[in-house]
Amino acid sequence: RIQISSGDWGYFLFSPIISGAGQEVTRNPEHYWEPRGAIIKPYLFDATVAPYNIRIELTPTDHAAVLRVTFPIKEVVSAGESALKQEKRICFIEAAWDNHGVIADTGGQYIKGRATQVHEDRMITSGFSMFILVESKEATDVDSHNDMTCLRFRNDAGSVIVRMATSFISHDQAKLNMRREVKNDKSFDQVSKESKTVWRNILKRVDVVDPGEHSEFASRNLAVFYTGLYRALMFPRRIDEFDANQQVVHYSPYDPHSQPGGPVKKGVLVTDNGFWDTFRTVY
Repeated sequence: RIQISSGDWGYFLFSPIISGAGQEVTRNPEHYWEPRGAIIKPYLFDATVAPYNIRIELTPTDHAAVLRVTFPIKEVVSAGESALKQEKRICFIEAAWDNHGVIADTGGQYIKGRATQVHEDRMITSGFSMFILVESKEATDVDSHNDMTCLRFRNDAGSVIVRMATSFISHDQAKLNMRREVKNDKSFDQVSKESKTVWRNILKRVDVVDPGEHSEFASRNLAVFYTGLYRALMFPRRIDEFDANQQVVHYSPYDPHSQPGGPVKKGVLVTDNGFWDTFRTVY
């Protein structure tokens, strides 16, 4: 399972699942993976999970992400039957998934959800919701299994694309974020390249002019330095968004009259901190 999180501000989980025809679809499928064999970068997560050898790739933007899941199309040995008899899904949990249907302009299926988890012992909030929109042109149906809502794909599906977007304002704003940041004419690789460029431009604000002679020691020091810089740049978080008029707006947790999808404030809003930026100044 993979968690999509806004830190202390809501989260949801998703997982690709393969099950035999007619078998129960369970929340905790038998998945395991080797982190040392994966690619884990600010702009890309890429791992293959066993026992079905499902490849999971995820690339993010400011308010959205593109997921590419590659299901096996050859025989699934552990199941003892042809992949054509395997049901393939991507399932979502840990949020209220209360609406789904057919995508009007592109076909396929969509799911709308809302996450309301907040660490209330650490902050004061009012009317909080993280609105979630999930779309896939390759999905053929949406079904539910206990507390999971799942995108269903053809049994012979190989690589499928799922686009996800979030908003603290509304589902309409989440849709606007999706169309703006991960629109359908952008491929997974294009979004990943753009995300990589954004992070490269940020990280190269600090250039190590003389790291020393090329050696394993110097390479490790550079890796430690830029990893620390990346973590420091994760906080504080911007939780503002761009509305339909390209104006910066935000949901405010400090307004006692705020309701989910209610009044929207103008301007930038930042929140959260982390040990990487406060361990010397606060503690």
